[in-house]
Amino acid sequence: MANVEAGEPARAFALRPACTGRVSLTLLARACRLPFIIACVLPYIAGASFPGRALDALRFALGLVAVAAGHLSANLVNDYADSRSGADWRDDQHFGFFGGSKVIQHGLMKEAAFLKLAVSAGAVSLVSCIVLSVVAGDVFPVAGAAIVLLWAWAYSCRPFQLAYRRLGEATTLVLFGPVTVLAGVYCRQGLEMWRLAVWPGIVCGLMTTGILVANEVPDYATDAQAGKRNLVGVLGPKAGWWAYLLIVLLAMAALVFAAARGSMGQLGLLGLSAAIPASWAGWILRRRWDDPPGLVASARLGILAQALAAVGCIAGALS
Repeated sequence: MANVEAGEPARAFALRPACTGRVSLTLLARACRLPFIIACVLPYIAGASFPGRALDALRFALGLVAVAAGHLSANLVNDYADSRSGADWRDDQHFGFFGGSKVIQHGLMKEAAFLKLAVSAGAVSLVSCIVLSVVAGDVFPVAGAAIVLLWAWAYSCRPFQLAYRRLGEATTLVLFGPVTVLAGVYCRQGLEMWRLAVWPGIVCGLMTTGILVANEVPDYATDAQAGKRNLVGVLGPKAGWWAYLLIVLLAMAALVFAAARGSMGQLGLLGLSAAIPASWAGWILRRRWDDPPGLVASARLGILAQALAAVGCIAGALS
């Protein structure tokens, strides 16, 4: 594994093969970090699952495209920005679930291609919201999409770089929680029912934030060298396991509270099954915090836990 020590040029390791210009679907999926797409798709479905108005297939589809394309745009621009800042050049090993896609670092695509893809995905999201605004007769989708895209890009890009300023976790909590669930609620019920998004939004947002915090453990050294300030950077990688489990515990408590107060049906408690893979992920984080290859399993378990909690929210909304 090639590393760059603090103070050295950010791109100081061996030159990569020249980019061939050929982009396969497999490479595109890797660049987009496609496995993480469920972090927005399932919360959106949860928001659209609350009964009330009949589900409008066109509005649902437009909202889903907008949410998914916005997420992919954020992923792509994150790799672009972390390449420009040097963060992803400090470790060239690709793990699939953390540390970036390494597509640029392995010479498979250029930075400019990532930026173009990020802009294109953002444009798809915005166009979907423009059409949704026309269908709904409401400017909210366009205004909301513009704000969310700017906020998502600000996570990675200058001058804001929220992920570098101890605001990455809060951004993830809001955008992948209440905001995404609200998009689903809006496409089914309209904005007047925004309160339905609160509790499933908190649950989903916390679980996705947990994934981020768990992934900060193997990225600790390179994040510190790049000047990223995040929760694990403050607590230290040895403490990452309990920070992750505390976030999951808060999500489970929110799920129980929402079911108890009637904000979602009792079937929402099925989401408590997320505690099983989350506990396993926390155990791995505690035992193997300094072994990035060994933490791939915990990353997978974290994604599974988030999916189970989101499915619980869907079940709770439907019931």
